[in-house]
Amino acid sequence: MDLNSLVDLPQQWVIANASDINNSGQIVAYITRVPEVPEPQIYGLLLAGLSLVGFAARRKKAEKLLKLLSLFCLASAIHL
Repeated sequence: MDLNSLVDLPQQWVIANASDINNSGQIVAYITRVPEVPEPQIYGLLLAGLSLVGFAARRKKAEKLLKLLSLFCLASAIHL
């Protein structure tokens, strides 16, 4: 039996776990709030943040590769 249909809870709240009921019909239960659907702006901010993190990682990798390449060129110039 779904107890959510028997009680009048505020919107977005549901009974998660009912553990006991007494002779008066009162229940002992844990209620939880149903998460709301995120706004489209949240997805835009998430995408912008991930893009910045990816750009920073790519730039750091390119700098590291450039440093390694310059060391290799310097080492080969010394051996000539």
